[in-house]
Amino acid sequence: MLAKLLWNPDYDGNVARDEFLHTYYGKAAEPILSYIDLLHRKVYEENIHITIRTAPTAAYLSRDIVAEAAKLFDDAERKAEQEEVLQRVKAARLPLLYVQIST
Repeated sequence: MLAKLLWNPDYDGNVARDEFLHTYYGKAAEPILSYIDLLHRKVYEENIHITIRTAPTAAYLSRDIVAEAAKLFDDAERKAEQEEVLQRVKAARLPLLYVQIST
């Protein structure tokens, strides 16, 4: 995505994101995008600023958000059509698992 945007700064970032997700995750892209949107919506609506040092126990990672995220990853794993894609989904899920074991 960054390379595409560096090549053409006027390229729509959402289009680049969607192209990447669909190419990388196939049919599992939709729940992955829903997960990204879930987190973005939460931090935008509550004006939360996240840094590299934000703890996995941060308040924006409420039980409701984590539970919804887990459902989305379950859906993504079901939709993964190839073992390689399933492994990508499982790798993307690792930060969520870290949050779950930290709380």
